[in-house]
Amino acid sequence: MAPRRVAALAVCLLAMAAGAAAANECSSKQGFLTMELFSATGTGATSSELAKCLSSVKVTLDTHCNVDLESLSSGGAFIPSIFTDSSLAGDTYKQFKECPSTSAATVSAGTNPIASTDVTATGTFTDALLTQLKKFAYQGARDTAGLANIQILNGIVTVQDKQSGPTVVYKYAIKEATMTVPGVPSVPGGGVATPTGTDMVANTEYFANANIGQTCAAGRYGLVVKPPSGASIKVCFLCPVGTYGDGNGCTAVSAGKASDTVGATQDPVATCAAGTYAQGGNSDCLPCPAGSFSAAGAGQCTDCPAGSYSWIPGSAACYKCINGVPTCMAGSDGGSTCTNNNDEPSPGYHVLSVSQLNWPANLAAPYKPDIYAKCSSWASTPTLQLALEVAGDCSITIRPITDTSCSDPGAVSGQQIIGQAAGTTYQYTYNDLIIRAYYQTSTAIRTQLPTDGATTVKSFMMAIDKPTPAEYSASTYTGNELKLRFWGATDDVAASDLTSDVATNKVTAIGGTVVGLPASAIDGTNCPDGTYASDDDNYCTACPQGHYCAAGVMTPCDADYANPLLGAKASGACTQCSASLSPRFTSLPGAGYCTVKYFERNCQTDGTYWDESSMQCEDCPAGTFRAGNDANNLECRSCDPGTYSKAKAGSCTACPAGQYSPSYGLADQSTANEPRLHCLRCPVGSVALTAAEALPAKFIVDNSVLTATDDYRNDKALPGGATVCMACPDGTFADKTKTAKAPTVTGTAPNEVYANTATSCTLCPTGTYRIGDASPMNNKCNPIPAGYKAKTLLVGTTAIGAGATELVCTSNDADKAKCKGAFEIEACGKGTVSSWNAGFIERTPGAPTTCKSCTNNEYAPRPGMAKCLACRGGTKPATSNGAGGPDYCTPCDAGYFRGALTATQAGSYKAADGSADSKDFCTQCPMNSYATRIGATGCIDCPRGTETQDEGNTECTACAVGYYKRTGGRTSCIEAEAGTFVNTTGAFTTTPCPVGTFTDKAGQDSCDPCPAGQYANTRGSQSCKTCPAGTISIGQAATCKSCTAGFYAPAGSGICSPCKPGTFADAARSGSCKRCPKGKQCPTPAMKVPQDCPAGTFAAKDGSSLCTPCPVNFFQASRGQTKCTPCAPNYNTRGQTGQRACSLVRVTGLRRSQL
Repeated sequence: MAPRRVAALAVCLLAMAAGAAAANECSSKQGFLTMELFSATGTGATSSELAKCLSSVKVTLDTHCNVDLESLSSGGAFIPSIFTDSSLAGDTYKQFKECPSTSAATVSAGTNPIASTDVTATGTFTDALLTQLKKFAYQGARDTAGLANIQILNGIVTVQDKQSGPTVVYKYAIKEATMTVPGVPSVPGGGVATPTGTDMVANTEYFANANIGQTCAAGRYGLVVKPPSGASIKVCFLCPVGTYGDGNGCTAVSAGKASDTVGATQDPVATCAAGTYAQGGNSDCLPCPAGSFSAAGAGQCTDCPAGSYSWIPGSAACYKCINGVPTCMAGSDGGSTCTNNNDEPSPGYHVLSVSQLNWPANLAAPYKPDIYAKCSSWASTPTLQLALEVAGDCSITIRPITDTSCSDPGAVSGQQIIGQAAGTTYQYTYNDLIIRAYYQTSTAIRTQLPTDGATTVKSFMMAIDKPTPAEYSASTYTGNELKLRFWGATDDVAASDLTSDVATNKVTAIGGTVVGLPASAIDGTNCPDGTYASDDDNYCTACPQGHYCAAGVMTPCDADYANPLLGAKASGACTQCSASLSPRFTSLPGAGYCTVKYFERNCQTDGTYWDESSMQCEDCPAGTFRAGNDANNLECRSCDPGTYSKAKAGSCTACPAGQYSPSYGLADQSTANEPRLHCLRCPVGSVALTAAEALPAKFIVDNSVLTATDDYRNDKALPGGATVCMACPDGTFADKTKTAKAPTVTGTAPNEVYANTATSCTLCPTGTYRIGDASPMNNKCNPIPAGYKAKTLLVGTTAIGAGATELVCTSNDADKAKCKGAFEIEACGKGTVSSWNAGFIERTPGAPTTCKSCTNNEYAPRPGMAKCLACRGGTKPATSNGAGGPDYCTPCDAGYFRGALTATQAGSYKAADGSADSKDFCTQCPMNSYATRIGATGCIDCPRGTETQDEGNTECTACAVGYYKRTGGRTSCIEAEAGTFVNTTGAFTTTPCPVGTFTDKAGQDSCDPCPAGQYANTRGSQSCKTCPAGTISIGQAATCKSCTAGFYAPAGSGICSPCKPGTFADAARSGSCKRCPKGKQCPTPAMKVPQDCPAGTFAAKDGSSLCTPCPVNFFQASRGQTKCTPCAPNYNTRGQTGQRACSLVRVTGLRRSQL
């Protein structure tokens, strides 16, 4: 090898050796020492972070000269993890974290840490140890206050706040050391290096060898140690936090109690407050996590009962909200024990008004909420209201409303404002203004620090409280005023900007009830402006975008107007969409923003409208109309009842006389075969009328005038525009041949009246009558039957009855023309008769209201006779009191006689067989038979549809309404069977009830409609069937309609009801709703398909309206689950609920007694 190369290799080897020596500077000095606290003096020293977390500690020096600490305490020591100004600690919920077990990072002790004899010099082992002691509790995030000086001397490590005249001093005795440290005796090769008693208080902190059998003072425990040289001594160490000592040893504090100082002398008397717990050996009482509660002195927390919640750590009770008002379910609320109940939780909406709030200058961001910074009216003359949406689990979403500067829920800072000029942007994000809060008690609402992953958080805390009795007594608060406060809090241990400032504001409950005020909720009947009443009037809801709300009523903005704000109080909040923007946008009614692309929708041509699908003007369909260029009516409107239209109509046309339209939107009915039938045709027996003309069909007996100008029953010339069909009443009929009086209807061709359609009712002619509403089978005026007369008439000028003096009906032609419209008949009285000649051309007598008295030795023995009977030989006619003529025969007076009958009279007969019975008299025709001529030898059976009421008739009378006779014969008319009806006289058959109707009685002239919830799908029904479950009918139904999915109906229902939250119906025709299955939620009415529970939630039972967040230290990563999974060892959820995953945490051992 060349000499030059050998030299270079030597240089490299020397450099490597030097580097290795530097890297292992402490390889010969490495080791550890253990030390325990035996003295802590000065204000707060016994409960400081150092005393709590490091009462027993192991210090390690590694080969690289780095110093590490390890706590040898057995756990149970806790330090705060949420911070606020000390004056506000009582209003801020508490959170703790356990003391760490090791230091967060090593600290270098320099290149030669042991060589220095100056135990306070920088860069030495002692300097590194002091640094670690400062940073240990909060892992470097903040130095422990009051640690500024350290020295190691005579086996004692002294830490104090200053080198000269210290006020806080901690002293540790070194129990063991395997390295050489100035002031620390050591045994070569390692071993115990203990203090000798120098710098220790005799008989308190140690006992010399002569007194080694003495017991240490209470709060301490003794340990005998032997220095490297000299006699053994007993060191009296302080019992760590979470324990107490009797001088011989330390005992863990009982469960339900805590001790946060070292050197405690007894088990504490005081117990943990309600809402906190201690499992035993705790330095502090820990707040119960969300979802649990505790009574005072609890060793552990109790999970809230199913359906109840606690959100704020440290809760003494669990609640559920009904209509948004908290009900205590378990624990204690305001000193009262809570009782579980089975009421379902339900949300509610409540409203607060605010007063002017002057914000403290020192309470700045991030402790100042955006809602105050952005809602500008709060600082001056507030228009702001706070809408509280309280869920069934008593969580609260607080939104600003009514303040125009901060109530647009679509606002995102920096984004373009919809409907305004380009470059106009939002100055706030609405979601940043929303405050999430929770009921802590029934009279207190609180917020929590928001979570932000692993980073520290600074935020405001908010409280809404019911004022105290003292505040009421001092008139600080009155009526429904509440106390709203803001202050600062953080989980940043190093924060230095916390102040004692509090922003306090009076707010007033003006809708619903908040923290118990008012005691009786302001419900939907008294909603403040800016809110509207819920469907059940239980609460007041913030007026949504696109609407304004006054006096509890929500009104949508008109089309081409929009309102982006929540809580608008008046119509002025709806502003018209700008016509100057390009492109131009408009809106539909009830819009929050103008987002509909604008087209000129005011079509100019009659009968056209703007169609959104084709984006052009289209023809209005038949039955609708629209005038061109009508800016107030852009859509085709349905024709009113009484009118019709063809397609593309600019207006609707009145129905011609004799036709009608009963509803909106009738299309022209004309066809090639019936060009003049524009509206609907009334059935035979009815006429088309307007609503004003449709007088009730009743007898007029009060001399009311019935002229052609004011009553449709007297051939009135009726105009068009009819909306109903009215059956001609008694005494009239619909004469389809009389159309001449119908005037020409505006908008129709002359004489455009549908042929063969009656346009008015006509009085029945003289000598005829008609009873009941006219119908296709009962639209004929029949001759008044022989033996009867008209009881009441509708005449051309006056209604008269029998015996009326206003008008006398005689056989004179002039009088007979007036005697019309008989609608009620009665039998001729005894002694009188009435009859018709052949063909019913002439009635005797001529006046229809009268009957003729018997004459010429004849008599009428019973009412309703058509012909008088001749008295037998030897008798003469006589008249009874009250009879209208002779009604019986009496023997001739002495000296007088009459001959026998020589021939039969009508209605009787004489047998032709010459039998003895036929020699002297005629026999009356039996019932339901008749004889029309004189000299009859037999009687004729009554034809079908007719009968007689007695014997001796010359004709048969028509069966009455509700009765029929199917075939001719000597049988009477019978009642129409149940399920059928007869609405005319003279019927020989019945009509089955149409579908949708029924009758369960015989002898009916009409059928009843099936009620809602029932149907009749066959003709002739005697009863209606009940609609099966899942179907409905609204009345007179032939079939039942199925409910759609999301709705249900029990059997016999008239309406489909929406499924309630917590239930669903996934198929049509549901008779009931199913309970939402486990793992799913049904949050709204009319649910068709349940929703999977989101990750982080679960539903353990059927019928959940909302899934439950996973409790603290449980998680669920999947959707649709029925339970949550507990966090694995060494993992937790950092005290949060509703988590999808757990986070890794440090695990410490259990505390052990130290003797």
